Amino acid sequence: MAKLPKFLEIKEDDTEKEKKKKKFLLVLFVVLLVLVVAGGVVGIIFGVKSCNGSKGGSTSNNTSDTSSNSDVTSESEPSEDGFIIYALNGDGNSYKVTGLKDTHPTEIVIPNTYKGKSVTKIGEYAFRDTTDVTSFVLPGTITDIEESAFFNCTSLTSINLPEGITSINNSTFLFCYSLTEINIPSSVSIIKDSAFYECKSLETVTFAPESNLETIEVCAFYLCESLKNVQLPETVKNIEMSAFLECHSSLYTEYKNAYYFGTPSKPYWLLEKVLDDSVTTFEIHEDCKAIDYEVFSGCDSLISINIPSHVECIYSQAFSGCDSLSSVSFELPTSLTQLDSGVFHNCSSLTEFTVPSTVTTMGERLFAYTGLTNLVFENEFTELPEDIIGACWDLESITLPASLSVIHASDFENSESLQTINFGGTIAEWNSIDKEPEWDKKTIHPLTVHCKDGDVVIA
Repeated sequence: MAKLPKFLEIKEDDTEKEKKKKKFLLVLFVVLLVLVVAGGVVGIIFGVKSCNGSKGGSTSNNTSDTSSNSDVTSESEPSEDGFIIYALNGDGNSYKVTGLKDTHPTEIVIPNTYKGKSVTKIGEYAFRDTTDVTSFVLPGTITDIEESAFFNCTSLTSINLPEGITSINNSTFLFCYSLTEINIPSSVSIIKDSAFYECKSLETVTFAPESNLETIEVCAFYLCESLKNVQLPETVKNIEMSAFLECHSSLYTEYKNAYYFGTPSKPYWLLEKVLDDSVTTFEIHEDCKAIDYEVFSGCDSLISINIPSHVECIYSQAFSGCDSLSSVSFELPTSLTQLDSGVFHNCSSLTEFTVPSTVTTMGERLFAYTGLTNLVFENEFTELPEDIIGACWDLESITLPASLSVIHASDFENSESLQTINFGGTIAEWNSIDKEPEWDKKTIHPLTVHCKDGDVVIA
């Protein structure tokens, strides 16, 4: 118990009047002491609530805003260790980590429980721009690491991914320049868009035995210039555009003037880079399944190319700017299903092209600024992708499928030489197409539409 002030101590030689006065003052002192203590407790309670309700003050800017997330039912709360910030998940039975306070160590260990409940998630942007942390240790209770969780953690050199997470989400480790290796647990089935984009020091990616990985999305390991050691599991079914583009040269398999990348059993899956861009013709490996982003872009001398039958995807701008390219052929039966945006953009010498019937996906500006005079679509679709023949000034004839149901005013706005449309359906089907006003304003008139059962002449 605290010692009483001397002026309140009752002495034997005090008069009765002095004793009564000191007793009164003693009672008053005790009351005041109780009020002070009570006020302090209230201040602490309201102070905590005020801190929790604010994103300012001592809370770091890398704390994610959880107020708009449907799986969060409470405001962020400072943890017992004083630097990790949590929010209650929507189930009310677990927590997610949403960030760090300004003052924190450089090595972060996330506990598996908080307030007696499991910590199951790392929130979106939770550690964004935390440039001073060198390592994170995540508990086995984590089942979800949300988008951009470690975005721009430029000093991060070490982190474990718990068994149980099923995906590595968009931009999770984007710009983690110091990360040198990563182990992918067997539970991961997808590595999403830009997950490890420009992790410049990343050398080794190891996949756990019995991996369930199926998909590696766009730019997942793009610009990982030090990446040398990757052995993809054979479970992989899909490698999207630029997933491993611009990595260390030793990562690739070389074949006839080009680098390829793939699984151990399919080393020629992706055509990644042409080594000598002065060639006039080029031989693609027969096992190639995809031609990556801008592979032939700028190959000004390339005149002809034959696409092997196993190629399924030609990614964005693969032949963009090939000024001399005049012949593109497909080995039959072709497996091609995807022609991305701008694949033949600015191929000024390309005068004729036939899109195979197997193609189901076409990107915008696919043939923009080409020298096409005749374009044939053997595949089916309901409307032309935006600006697919933009600035094809010399286009005279185009073949369209019977499945076409919409013609936009912008589809032929730059087709000033167009005078013939070969339509795969009947006159009745042509007339039933929803055509925007003045769709044929820039074409040559009379414009003749050849249908299965006769011609439609547009005067």
